[in-house]
Amino acid sequence: MNTIDNLNKDRQVPKSKSTNFILPLLMEKGMDADFFIKKGFENCYIYKENKLIVVYSMDKDNSNLDEQLKKHNNYIESIDINDNNKIGYIFNIPKENREDVNLILQGKYSQINNDAKQNILSFWGLTESNNYFHGILYANEKGKEYYDKELSKLEITTAENEYFPIPNPDIENFENIYKK
Repeated sequence: MNTIDNLNKDRQVPKSKSTNFILPLLMEKGMDADFFIKKGFENCYIYKENKLIVVYSMDKDNSNLDEQLKKHNNYIESIDINDNNKIGYIFNIPKENREDVNLILQGKYSQINNDAKQNILSFWGLTESNNYFHGILYANEKGKEYYDKELSKLEITTAENEYFPIPNPDIENFENIYKK
């Protein structure tokens, strides 16, 4: 089972597009999804301009999470979220990925640069090209097949020549999910 399937198992909160496509852009050399995706991981959201927040439900099993995440080069700070013992870790989006993030937020997944695409696929452990994630990022037959099978009947909006929905700001932005 790859990391993305494992993450989807037993989820109570729908995974954001920020989790799917932007969180992997924080990956540093020698890092994989396990750095972020661990017990208590809830979701990832756009925090403010050029910032991402990764939200965890805290319990005794992930008490050393704080120490680990603070070691990330783009870590800024953590904030308490007044919602069932949750904490958010805020990171700068690396400058080299900011244009890719803008494209992702417009639903233009196939237009992000190839290095970003490879980081996303690698982060999720998707090394083969015969998966729908690859098809979405490269707008190829697998992406079209996924769209036709899973999404074409839904009321969604995609960017031209793309096979995955444009991210919904109501779901992607932290402020919209956790109103103060």
